[in-house]
Amino acid sequence: MFEAFNPVHILVIEDRIEDFILFKDKLHNANIPIQEIHHEFYLEKGLEALKQKEFDLIFLDLSLPDSFGVETIEKISKLAKHSSIIVLSGSTDSVLAIKTIKHGAQDYLIKDEFDEFVLSKTIRYSIERKKILRNVEENHDRYQSILKLTSDTIWDWDLRTNEFVWNEGLSTVFKYPQFRDNFHFDWFIEQINIKDRKRVLELIASKKEECEMHWEDEFHFTNANGEDVLVYARGYILMDEDDPYRMLCIMMDISERRKLQQELLNHQLKTQQLITKTVIETQESERKKLGLELHDNINQILATAKLWLDIVMNEDEFREDYLKKSFVNIDKAIEEIRKLSKSLVPPSLGDIGLEEALKELLSYVHSSVTSFHLEYNPDTINTLRNELNLVLYRIIQEQVQNILKHANASDAYIKIAIKGDMLELIVQDNGVGFCLKEKSNGLGLMSINSRVQMANGSFQIDTAPNEGCLMKIEIPITKS
Repeated sequence: MFEAFNPVHILVIEDRIEDFILFKDKLHNANIPIQEIHHEFYLEKGLEALKQKEFDLIFLDLSLPDSFGVETIEKISKLAKHSSIIVLSGSTDSVLAIKTIKHGAQDYLIKDEFDEFVLSKTIRYSIERKKILRNVEENHDRYQSILKLTSDTIWDWDLRTNEFVWNEGLSTVFKYPQFRDNFHFDWFIEQINIKDRKRVLELIASKKEECEMHWEDEFHFTNANGEDVLVYARGYILMDEDDPYRMLCIMMDISERRKLQQELLNHQLKTQQLITKTVIETQESERKKLGLELHDNINQILATAKLWLDIVMNEDEFREDYLKKSFVNIDKAIEEIRKLSKSLVPPSLGDIGLEEALKELLSYVHSSVTSFHLEYNPDTINTLRNELNLVLYRIIQEQVQNILKHANASDAYIKIAIKGDMLELIVQDNGVGFCLKEKSNGLGLMSINSRVQMANGSFQIDTAPNEGCLMKIEIPITKS
């Protein structure tokens, strides 16, 4: 019994009216639910009917006044993509029948050799074949669309037939022409570098033997230009119960990515080396300045005081005068030591906060040449964490010393602001400026930059000869 389905729309293209009438009777006797039977004598008229509407079934004679043979089925199948096509022919040529199937027909009936029962079965089978074919075509189109969405190279290896298929990535990534007969699995293995080949083969074999579905590896692969590129491959094995029957693999050229990773690693290493070098040089510079300050200033003051005390011990005539001078010098030495201590470890940071520490710093470096102007918001500056206060203080201290030593500026402005989760520091002067390319490796700037990098901040400086200098620093407020 014919399975129930919706009434069908049928197109019959047959140039002999008597054949059409006989065929129409068989259709009705076949107990088929029919919505419409549309008849045309010419292929051209049939094509026009297809352009107007869609038919479920097309019965086609291959010998028409305006078309003949396989050419007829080719023309109709191009337009009737969703219709089941059944050929009606007076020819018993099996070669012709096979050709029509290859060109889009679902079945081939010889006139006067079928009855309503055969016709019913043919229609049922043809409709089901067309449904299956449409599903296959849709899946294939979907598969091809997915492949086009990726720039990766994908290959598909049928383990039972040894058929090996590549996508367009073989051409776009590895420069090989996409369609060639020798792109089989053995060819793929031959392109793997000899140092990696054995390992890859053993890996794939072990995954097949152990029925593991996933595998991945990195190896060197030769492209069409003869270049050895680094490849990352990720494979998936399809199983029929415990029998592997198909393997899919995605290959990516990671040569450039690995090169960039290595460059980044080298850059990070150089940056760390530069920071370490700067810290060491800064420490040595601080020690040198401390030594000079102790030797050339404080030591001379104390030596003079000691000399006057020696005189007092041996002579009474100038006792009172030399004692006063010694007292003044010792008091001066104490003050110099106090200043030196504050420049090394500012106690006010831990006691009264960054605000007072900066005020003290600028009062100690008061210069008749340069006037320093400090701008900040007291409500926010005193809420910063202690380690950030020290970083900020040292950076300002270093830049203030740079301005006093080199800028010959009349005014300098220090601005501290908080924008979102970033601390912004701007130090600007109207001094002589300098050529950044020539002095970018100066110890002062390197010291500032190393402190900023250790705080995960950013450092910018804008200067030129006779145009002053602007330094801008941004540091995250929260801990990283």
